[in-house]
Amino acid sequence: MIVTISRDELLRAMSRPCKIAKGQSESHLACVLIEARGDELSVEANDLYESCSVTAPAIVEEPGSALVSGKSLEAIVKSMSEGAVTIALSPSGVSVSCGRAEFGVPSLDPADFPSFPAPESGDTVTVPADSLAALVKACSWACAEEGKGAGSGAGRSVEGVLVEAGDGSLRLTGTDGLAMVRAKCEVESTGRMRESFPAAILQTAAAACSGGDVILTSSGSQLRLRGEGFVMTARAYSGDYPECDRFFSFEPSCTVSVGRSVALEAARRAAVIPGSNPVRIGFDDAGMTFSRSSDRESMSESVDANVSSPCEIGLNAKCLAAALGCLSAGNVEISMTDPLKPFVMRAGCVEALLMPVRMR
Repeated sequence: MIVTISRDELLRAMSRPCKIAKGQSESHLACVLIEARGDELSVEANDLYESCSVTAPAIVEEPGSALVSGKSLEAIVKSMSEGAVTIALSPSGVSVSCGRAEFGVPSLDPADFPSFPAPESGDTVTVPADSLAALVKACSWACAEEGKGAGSGAGRSVEGVLVEAGDGSLRLTGTDGLAMVRAKCEVESTGRMRESFPAAILQTAAAACSGGDVILTSSGSQLRLRGEGFVMTARAYSGDYPECDRFFSFEPSCTVSVGRSVALEAARRAAVIPGSNPVRIGFDDAGMTFSRSSDRESMSESVDANVSSPCEIGLNAKCLAAALGCLSAGNVEISMTDPLKPFVMRAGCVEALLMPVRMR
């Protein structure tokens, strides 16, 4: 194998596969598979839970493949100057050269690279990558950590980002059981889908396919995301996402309209106070009042708002700031029924639900 490729293109192609490989202890899983064929170079890695293959244009003198350490390859290429990088396979290993610099790294047998099974046919939807990126950014902060999905009853767990597509719209939902965010946009999509995807994979695919389309496929136990020069496969979550509409549908006893920017600034200042005490928000004819205190510090701030009826609620300060930060610019419409029931904020195409904190 002899192949020449731009350093920047190689770094782009290596980024996600090397990230997967670097976290592995088993020798073959800690490697990336490099394949040169036609007029392109592909870099692939998998950890038996997810697989990523990225393709980049290259000049291939001799086709072939090599299996090398992802950690070593990434460090070598990052250390090189701008220009063309040549990768060549020999009986003694792999040489990586750029300009006058040349590195040698050992290579394992590519036949020992564990293949990741391709998903069977299933639900498929095509969506614009840029629209997907904006929605993932809005709701991914509310997702539970991997393996720590919030219980939704009957032994189910809620993990990842729920992707719902069809009838010209795309909606994403993220939740950890204490906060829930839904973001929606109208898109020219094809197909229908309701499936939960890992947030990191959606973010990676949207970034890799920026300006183009991402094809999402769900087939029982596997998920796949494809774009130009990019393929990523992962095992599907075993739990079912709950129907979320019911959490946002209720008759409010108090409604509020407030500017997002002033509310966000006040929430961020409240989050500066250390400790776990909630931020207390009072609603009355004068507007909204944010107050929070610890053993030694306290804050209070009032902002103008249109309030339908007096009310008070306690919320986690950091969650409130994060939720306001993901909402669209302009006015935020707030709905609530009781200090111990869901607190819902809406702005533009994004809506966020926070569970209140009992106030002492």
